[in-house]
Amino acid sequence: MAYEQWTDDEALDAAVASSAPYVTGIPGTELSTPVRYRVHRSHVSVIGQGEVGCVVTPVFDVDGPERQRHFIDEVFAMTKHVPPMPGAIAAHFHTSTDGTRVLNYAEWSDEQAHINLVSADDPRGIRRRITGEIPGVRPCGYRRWRLHAAFTVAGSGDVR
Repeated sequence: MAYEQWTDDEALDAAVASSAPYVTGIPGTELSTPVRYRVHRSHVSVIGQGEVGCVVTPVFDVDGPERQRHFIDEVFAMTKHVPPMPGAIAAHFHTSTDGTRVLNYAEWSDEQAHINLVSADDPRGIRRRITGEIPGVRPCGYRRWRLHAAFTVAGSGDVR
């Protein structure tokens, strides 16, 4: 998976259309049609300081932009009083610009921390409700990823 953040759609369109050496995807990986998202809401864990060792990307099909916002707001409301999860660093909920998907880009300290969460008891039924009980929202599953590389743009536009 290649996750890129751009200042705006025009900057991305210009990069793709230019003669500069912009390559969509990473050599050796499967090409796929990019989906454009906007960050809608994020949560950084109070104990989530540290290096990201695993990224988890749950995706949900939704019935339009109103369902996107409603779903994310419901997730935040359901988890408001849940104690911090060991290994959870941050969750960044994105809405697709076409109104059909929600992507959570969740940062974890390592794979085992996420495995521990999904295999733990769910006494409040939060996981069950998130993954199947909100009308107009259908879970598509998730994948765990190891961070291969991260690049940032310095103030001068140089990539680090």
